[in-house]
Amino acid sequence: MANPVLRTRGARATVLSAVLACLLSPAWAQATDITPATRTTIAVDASTVPGGPGGGPVYWDWQKVTMRMTWAVPDGAAPGDTFSVALDPALSAGSFIPFSLKAPGGEVVANASLVDGRVVFTLTDYVRTHRDVKGDAFFALSVDTSHLNETTPSYLTVYGTRLTVNRDPGPSGRDSYKYAWWQPSEAQATARDANGVLLQRDRSHMRWAVQLQTQVATPARDWSRLTITETPSSGSHFNCVRVNGVYTGVNAAVDVQRADGPTPPNVAVTSCAPDRLVLTVTKPRTERGIYRVLFDGWLDVDAQGRPAYRDPQDNWHTGFNPEGFGNTAALNYDGWTTTVSTAFVRTAQGGNGQGVGVSPSVDIEKYSGGWAGVKFVDGRPVMDESGQPASLPAEDHDAAPGKRIDPANATTLTMTVTSTGSETLNNVTVVDDSPADEDLSGFACTYKGSTTPPFNGFAPGESFACTVTLRGDFGPEHEDIATVRAIGAGTGTVVSDADAFWAVRAPGAPATTPPATTPEVIRYPADTPTTSPVVPIAVPAGSPQLVSPPQRGTAISNAGANRPTLRVTKRAVARRVRAGAPARWQVMVRNAGGGVARRVRVCEAPDAGLTFTGRRVRVTVAGRPRTLSATTRGGRACVTVSRLAPGERLRWTVTTRVATGPRRVLRNTVTATADGVARAVATASAVRLPRPPTRRSPAVTG
Repeated sequence: MANPVLRTRGARATVLSAVLACLLSPAWAQATDITPATRTTIAVDASTVPGGPGGGPVYWDWQKVTMRMTWAVPDGAAPGDTFSVALDPALSAGSFIPFSLKAPGGEVVANASLVDGRVVFTLTDYVRTHRDVKGDAFFALSVDTSHLNETTPSYLTVYGTRLTVNRDPGPSGRDSYKYAWWQPSEAQATARDANGVLLQRDRSHMRWAVQLQTQVATPARDWSRLTITETPSSGSHFNCVRVNGVYTGVNAAVDVQRADGPTPPNVAVTSCAPDRLVLTVTKPRTERGIYRVLFDGWLDVDAQGRPAYRDPQDNWHTGFNPEGFGNTAALNYDGWTTTVSTAFVRTAQGGNGQGVGVSPSVDIEKYSGGWAGVKFVDGRPVMDESGQPASLPAEDHDAAPGKRIDPANATTLTMTVTSTGSETLNNVTVVDDSPADEDLSGFACTYKGSTTPPFNGFAPGESFACTVTLRGDFGPEHEDIATVRAIGAGTGTVVSDADAFWAVRAPGAPATTPPATTPEVIRYPADTPTTSPVVPIAVPAGSPQLVSPPQRGTAISNAGANRPTLRVTKRAVARRVRAGAPARWQVMVRNAGGGVARRVRVCEAPDAGLTFTGRRVRVTVAGRPRTLSATTRGGRACVTVSRLAPGERLRWTVTTRVATGPRRVLRNTVTATADGVARAVATASAVRLPRPPTRRSPAVTG
């Protein structure tokens, strides 16, 4: 069996491993080597390697040896802490490739690198929110050829397993076949930064080799002209850039492995396209040397320089093709034909880590009618990419115009609260905040028979319901927001969620005006005097910002009926948007109070993945279209109208451009303010889909 590989010097790859460790791992203060307290085992996995007469595994000198290990770190390990195992001296340090250990959910638990002859695993933030963290790992390295005999088998002991390593005798010229190796090395060619961008995209490539036959056909005959037609599989292509008439990106050559005459074969590029390369090899017919034809193949990358490939359904994916980089060659030796192919697969290595999670999370859904609740599979909630349940209630109505209500009938609204994290929650409270709370009555929550919140011991996967009655004869429309807040029992992390409910009076029903009373916030628990001290709770950065009307006094007054109140809603026109394409957002600001709102300012603040497409915008104010000039500063865009009368609405369809990048959730926040009025905030999100990449080749210089 013959399959030579390019042998690289170990020093460069070892240095690269250290560089990658710095690039891919954040710097934590006071990192500790916890190797003495970490339980590890390591052994050779020779389950796929044939055995020899003595019973031990037998390798060729070009094969890699796979190691498998188990590990378990102590509770209390911190992000940045490390544990390590020594690299067996019989293995080549230069063949090590950094890798990561991942949890079932995709979170990185630890990053592996090679430092001073040890495989070092650096823990991530995963250990901050999990205990009993453990897992396994597997990685493969080449044998250090300095330990091998030149012609006879060598016997090495690696991690306690005795190996037999045979030297490859080299090609015989009897068969055609092909193989490949990475350039400059696999570790260097596949190295990526934290964003998945190839670190050496202008140098990283594959060197393909087609081993040629000396004679062909039966009976055997010599040949003088060979045509090679190459077709790459998804994820790679040929670089057809020419400099002074030479295909420098192909770099075709003939390697003479055993000469048989003074004139070596010649190779020429007959035609070149990214998905098809034709080479022609010519030589004197009677020359019977052993030769191989060499040429380069390049990785497909997107605009950022990340590897990409297309699946059989014609969908583009970011990352290395998990099925490898195949290549098929159709060979025509003076009319005698054969086909050779191979799948060049990256070195298989990696592993997993898992712990008992302590990550709190909570969800609230407000709706009318029935709902089966959040679905759980294997103890985990099924959520969409924006963090909401994958299946929402049929009558969720969290955007205008909302549910059509017959004014003759009251409607029961339900708020289902679910613990969607992996930590028990305490101090669970629910608030139903409406600018027209006189439309609601009978608010109540029940958890395990208790109706007196705050609730404690709210375990992962549990749910409870709150209900409230919405009267039928409300004004033209109704909106209220239910909010749940809780604290992780162990971590002390504050979590919250909110959901709006909209309703509109059924067509033909007469408008009703609610009595002029001071609105108040319907709360559970109620705002009753208490002798307990008030303890402020710090909300972590990035928590949803929920804005409620300012707290009012208890004295009965008609003043609130003549004051403006702003309410704002927002939604993405499309929940999935393509990178590089426009994304549109519908914003509606309503004066839900009894007074005129003056100097109404509406500001859009999208995240870094979105940019505005123009300063002249069209809005509708009180049903009348207007063209306004938006002011932009610091990534925000704002429009201002002089007044918004009670019941009037401002509608604005905002257009943004989606920046290129990987698949992720993009969020866009709108804020509405007016003179003397509490601000209102709403956020919408959409999922960015990566743009299909174009095949790119590195620049050619000189």
